[in-house]
Amino acid sequence: MKKWLTLRVALVAAMVGTASSLVFAADPASQPATPPQSSSPSSVLVSQIESVEGTIASIDATNLQITGSTGTSTTVQLDSSTTVWKGAQSGKLADLKTGDHVRVRRTTKSGKEVAKSIQVV
Repeated sequence: MKKWLTLRVALVAAMVGTASSLVFAADPASQPATPPQSSSPSSVLVSQIESVEGTIASIDATNLQITGSTGTSTTVQLDSSTTVWKGAQSGKLADLKTGDHVRVRRTTKSGKEVAKSIQVV
């Protein structure tokens, strides 16, 4: 008889525990608040960086034109944030010259291709 009583008490306790957890799970006040979602997917702009490699065909203070191995020409804008590397050493835009073989990491800003970094290879 004691075993049945103990079993019944354990069974009732398990049922009460399960029922109370279901009640709290259904109560929205007991749930953590979720951050608001942006309604506009364009509110976050992600800029994709691409690379192009070739030989410098021309360079001036604001533009760099590169000719790739297939003969295609690519022009990118230069700005104050463009970095230059010659091997492991940082350089300046003034260090670049026509005929240098370079790898350019570029991104799009306001519809224009802009050089992020130029590495002489």
